Amino acid sequence: MKNAADHIRRFKKLLTTLRKETPHKGKPDIHEDPIEELMLGLLGRTASEHRAIAGLAALRTVAVDLNELRVTSVAEMVEALGADFPQGRQAAESLSRALNAVFNKTHTLSLAHIKPMGVKAASSYLSNLDGVDPHARALVVHYCLKGHSVPLDHNMYAYLKKTGCVEPESSHDEAQAFVERQLKQNEIDWFYHTFKRYAATHAGRPEKPAKPAGDSAVKRAKSARSAKPAAAKAKTKPGKSASKSQTKSSGKRTERHR
Repeated sequence: MKNAADHIRRFKKLLTTLRKETPHKGKPDIHEDPIEELMLGLLGRTASEHRAIAGLAALRTVAVDLNELRVTSVAEMVEALGADFPQGRQAAESLSRALNAVFNKTHTLSLAHIKPMGVKAASSYLSNLDGVDPHARALVVHYCLKGHSVPLDHNMYAYLKKTGCVEPESSHDEAQAFVERQLKQNEIDWFYHTFKRYAATHAGRPEKPAKPAGDSAVKRAKSARSAKPAAAKAKTKPGKSASKSQTKSSGKRTERHR
């Protein structure tokens, strides 16, 4: 990654900011089942953790099991999620594609077989599943396989690019790889929960523009230029008064002479 030192400096500044945030209460619910965590990851790419859990619960009300959910139409999923679910159609489409991809590969709706694979092989396997994004994959690897993987949702990824922690053209995978190199394993939970909440409210806000380095100098120069005419006017006033008084006095002398 270009300008690595600058990106690391900016990321450390972000960590300092996050440490001042309200401490998180931990993940609302941790699922040891990879398929369950995968679905939460797909729904949580644009929604909060609590909203993703509520969304999955709502989807289960329209289907008796995952196989029925797999063949449920995207429109029905969107309706079950609710009109206010963040990017609900995209989440429903990804979920439908992922469930069908798992079924087509295994003829079942389970990912239990990835646990013995190891982190690297399992991560590669998940990456090749249609509909699975980096956020969902990283959640499965971190929580179900205990691997060193940092999930970045849509807002977190956008915030890192906006603030220069990663290059603007960095891919989602590249951004996650960068963050993983900066954090220890025992920092990932804290970082994910805190940053997810923080980015949800800050990713869309414009950054305050930095003041130019010479801004104060320019202001001083302007003040100095505006002060000069005022000083010049002040100097000419006594002269004008003096000339007026001289004119009056000479006029009086002329009248006396007459």
